[in-house]
Amino acid sequence: MRMIISLALFILCHNFALAGGNYTFVRIESLAEQDIAENILKHIYKKSGMDINIISFPGKRANLEVTTGRADGETSRIYNYGEINTALIRVPTPYGTLKTTAFAPREKKLVIKSIDDLKNFRIAIVRGVQHTADITKGMQNIAILNDICAMMMFVKVGRADIALTNTLAGIGALKKLKMDDIVAVGTLEELDLYHYLIPKHRNMVPVVDAAIREMIATGELEELEQRYERQYLENIR
Repeated sequence: MRMIISLALFILCHNFALAGGNYTFVRIESLAEQDIAENILKHIYKKSGMDINIISFPGKRANLEVTTGRADGETSRIYNYGEINTALIRVPTPYGTLKTTAFAPREKKLVIKSIDDLKNFRIAIVRGVQHTADITKGMQNIAILNDICAMMMFVKVGRADIALTNTLAGIGALKKLKMDDIVAVGTLEELDLYHYLIPKHRNMVPVVDAAIREMIATGELEELEQRYERQYLENIR
C-alpha cells in the first residue's frame, strides 16, 4: 500500500508540468498485440494526466516516423527494438507480453518445439515485426508479407510451410479469414513489450513508468489486458 501511495504522489507532483500535452504515437497496423497495447496505453497516459493520439502504420513506416522524430514515440515494441534503435528511450517497466507462435496446415501435423525446428521449413513473417525478424535472422527460405492475413493465405496455398506471428494475432487472423485448416503448432518464446519515446520527451519517462508500476501493483494492468484480449476476439467479423 505504501508503494502505491508513493507512486500516486509521484505522478501528481509531475502532472502540473506535463498535463495538457497532446502527443502522437505510432503503432504497427493489423496486429492484435498492438491493438491491445493502444487501448492500455491510453489508460496509462490518462492516469499520468496526458492526452495522446495513436496512428497505425506498417512496421517499417512506424519505425521511420519515430526515428525521424515525426512521432513522439511508439506504443509497444520488444526489448531488442531499443537495442537496434539506440536513439529511442525505452520506458523501463514492460506493460504487456507477446508470444511468438508457429502456425501451419492442420493436415501436416507439425510440432514445433524450438527455433532450430524452423530451419527445415519455408517460413512466412510480416514485414517490420521485430520479434519474428529476430527469430528468423540468418535462415533461408523466408518470405516477408505485408500483413498477417496475406501471410496466412500464403501458407494456405502452399507457398510457405509455417507462418510466424503473435499467438493472439494469428488466432484473430484465422477467425477473420474463417480458416480452420491452419492451426497453432508450437509457441517459441514469450517477450515483454515496452513503450518507447523520442529523446526530447525524456522527462516523461519516470512519470509514465510510475503509472505502469502502479497499475501492475493494483492489478489494473492485468485486468485491462484480459478485457482487451476478449474484446479483440469478440469484435472480429
